[in-house]
Amino acid sequence: MVAVLGASEMPRTAVDLLLARRGKRKGSRIDLSPRDAKRLAGYGSEAKWVYDSQDVLGLLHDRLVRLNERDMVETFFEWIEEECYVNLVNNETGEFLEVLSPKRGNPAYARNKRKKASEIHQGLKKLDWDYPVPHARNLVRDTHLLLITLTFNQKAIIKEEAWRLLTAKGKAFNRFSANLSKILGTKATWKIKEATKSGYPAPHILVMLDSPVRAFRYKMKWRIQSEKALDRLRRAWPYGFIDVRAVISSKVGKYGVVYYMMKCLTKTIGFNCRNNDSIDSVQWEEQRAAVLTHVWNKVFRCRDVLSKAFKQRLNAIRPTRRRTGPNERVWFFFSIDRRISPLRIGPPRVIGLSPMKFGAILLTG
Repeated sequence: MVAVLGASEMPRTAVDLLLARRGKRKGSRIDLSPRDAKRLAGYGSEAKWVYDSQDVLGLLHDRLVRLNERDMVETFFEWIEEECYVNLVNNETGEFLEVLSPKRGNPAYARNKRKKASEIHQGLKKLDWDYPVPHARNLVRDTHLLLITLTFNQKAIIKEEAWRLLTAKGKAFNRFSANLSKILGTKATWKIKEATKSGYPAPHILVMLDSPVRAFRYKMKWRIQSEKALDRLRRAWPYGFIDVRAVISSKVGKYGVVYYMMKCLTKTIGFNCRNNDSIDSVQWEEQRAAVLTHVWNKVFRCRDVLSKAFKQRLNAIRPTRRRTGPNERVWFFFSIDRRISPLRIGPPRVIGLSPMKFGAILLTG
């Protein structure tokens, strides 16, 4: 049984929401379809996205709620339009520095993700993780790096349940990751939850193994040879299909493996797709996967997770930086400015400082 709440019946406060939640019979669901979903609770902050709610998340984990994806996307566009700027002041010169705060889908967030991707990519370039097998004519290689992509059976699992299974409460994704050690041996992982154009998740796991596995080239892709290992991996993921690629020389199709995994997170959501019929436009089709990745990850509060063991293998753990003098910290927090802007903002702007001098600024935390 699906209980549908109309716009006039939508709970207006968190208390109403909890009462509605307790009053539903076991197995029933609330359909949060109208745009009036933003009336669920008065959170007191205009910067809060309506679907980024602990109450909604609780209903999702209890399997009591279905979400309208179109409404989620439209309200997400409205939420991202409000930009937050952090203003810093240099007490010595009196100059002000304006920095766009990172927010899912905006240029600052994408820039941070590209920086992270670059660091991981540079770390992998320093490692020799695959090597040829003698007398195999470069058609067989041993590798320490695997890329695993998981999908869900859309006929058997609804979209909300698929995303829930990727969370700590859903347990399925973490359980599969833990089973990798039993199947493949000691490993380190980097996990990213990406959405497809259908909105269903297709999470990636980049696995770095201590002991190499043998791989062969088949139709321009590299696959592991061990059928026993593949069968165990399939049994460990009963929710859909599993794709296992051996990573050879950082190439996965057209992209390096790091940028292939981060292709959605490093995209900036275009401001010009916020017109009235934007979700039915050609541009929306081009950005659909990236937008839905941001939307669903934010609803379920999912993050990309780079394990400490993976960082250690990349030598990416940096020593704690110590200040050498009292004047090293040049910029200090001054204020926060929120405003709506239909235009994409470029690099941080410095007020009262020439562009030539900006490159010489030392901004330390």
